[in-house]
Amino acid sequence: MEGKSKDISMQDAMRLAQSDTGKQLLNILRSSNPDVLEQATRQASTGDYDELKSTLSDFMKTPEAKQLLEQLRRQLNG
Repeated sequence: MEGKSKDISMQDAMRLAQSDTGKQLLNILRSSNPDVLEQATRQASTGDYDELKSTLSDFMKTPEAKQLLEQLRRQLNG
């Protein structure tokens, strides 16, 4: 599934972010690099999704993030 992206609705994105798995992902990012989370939050709020993706790309490659992202994908598709 790597390399494929699927646009999701804002409602789905909010539901995933508020799920236990989404909260775990945010907590890991918050504790590991709060500056990146702050920058990503600003980019999301202004709709700068290309920059947001770039900002989060290194974090999303970590084993913990990959595992949680897979859980979020299953929640979205399940």
